[in-house]
Amino acid sequence: MSLSGQSLDIRLLVDRIPAFTWSTHPDGSVEFVNQRWREYAGLSAEESQGWGWQAAIHPEDLPSLMEKWRKLLRSGEPGDIEARMRRHDGVFRWFLIRFEPFRDETEKIAMWYGVSTDIEDLKQTEEKLREDERELRRITDAIPQTIIVLDSSGAPMYANQAALDYTGLTAEDVTSPRFRERIFHPEDLDRLRDQRKAALSRAVPFEVEQRARRKDGKYRWFLIQYNPFRNEHGQVIRWYATGTDIEDRVRAEERTRNENLALREQIDRDSMFEDIVGSSESLRQVLRQVAKVAPSDSTVLILGETGTGKELIARAIHKRSRRAERAFIGVNCAAIPTSLIASELFGHEKGAFTGAAQRRIGRFESANGGTIFLDEVGDLPQETQITLLRVLQERELERVGGNQAIPLDVRVLAATHRDLNALVADGKFTPVLKDVKESL
Repeated sequence: MSLSGQSLDIRLLVDRIPAFTWSTHPDGSVEFVNQRWREYAGLSAEESQGWGWQAAIHPEDLPSLMEKWRKLLRSGEPGDIEARMRRHDGVFRWFLIRFEPFRDETEKIAMWYGVSTDIEDLKQTEEKLREDERELRRITDAIPQTIIVLDSSGAPMYANQAALDYTGLTAEDVTSPRFRERIFHPEDLDRLRDQRKAALSRAVPFEVEQRARRKDGKYRWFLIQYNPFRNEHGQVIRWYATGTDIEDRVRAEERTRNENLALREQIDRDSMFEDIVGSSESLRQVLRQVAKVAPSDSTVLILGETGTGKELIARAIHKRSRRAERAFIGVNCAAIPTSLIASELFGHEKGAFTGAAQRRIGRFESANGGTIFLDEVGDLPQETQITLLRVLQERELERVGGNQAIPLDVRVLAATHRDLNALVADGKFTPVLKDVKESL
């Protein structure tokens, strides 16, 4: 078969391809368009050659098409251009026109080949999506609640008019770097950064409370609710964040907390001495001293005759202290046998002495975090006083029969009807309460 016969067969084949194909000379003028193209455009082969094909291009699209085509001719690189092409019945449809250069053995462009693909349906779909997006934006702009749309990673893409009006920012500002740093309080960014990142990775709805800067520079509290939007494959492609101003609610809660605190303090002041009856000036002086020493953690020694209500004073001190919610353990030192007082106060280990069948927690450990009241502390044996001195100084104890130091956080209140100074002078009492800050 001759070369001309082969070319004819190839052109017959190209004419039957269900696509619009063509070829041009190196200068861009058309050398050949296939039959499908000619039938669609309603042009003959002669009418389509050279630059006659331009008659099938929409007049509005022709200038930009030619400009891009000339750039491709100069660059010698493949490319594609979108333009509307007229059908034989006068209807224009969008086409994607692809250009590919063919080079000879010297790498010089000998021909250009191309194919035109109808993308009208795709264009209409894109336009429908754009119109839907415009409609959605019109709707969201009409909503008085701030709305921000984010991509799958959480980067902002769009903010509605309410958000722009509140922040004083532009639509371009929303997509610029460090957008969040410009509107949210620095303390809240640091506080919520890891929480927000973890919540986004879980791809489930979540909410946070943080302060957003108004265009006048003032911050207000907002409840930010994040909701993911998924595609048909279940993949998160968007996040919708809505902000609700909760400044008034936060302030109301703060006022309520302050009022409750004030009310609780008033109730405490009014009721802390409810078990103590009396109106004498000396009693009032004692109660004033109680109110003074109660908030501190200082050790307190309560002096008074038997039956004068020393334990009531101790309970009043505890109730007014910061340990009021913890244990108040009272110990009557005079009522415990001398042989058991150490075990009773400090506990013992299993086998520490005859009858110690199991470990026992002492009163000091039971009062850990709270207050222990040592009533009639002047009746303590001297060996127990020495151990008590270590507990007060080191803030730790060892159980009887044990060798492990146990740290303690216990406030000690003590009471006695005895004259401790006289007992110390007689050598019957070790000054274990030498760190006492107040005496009542």
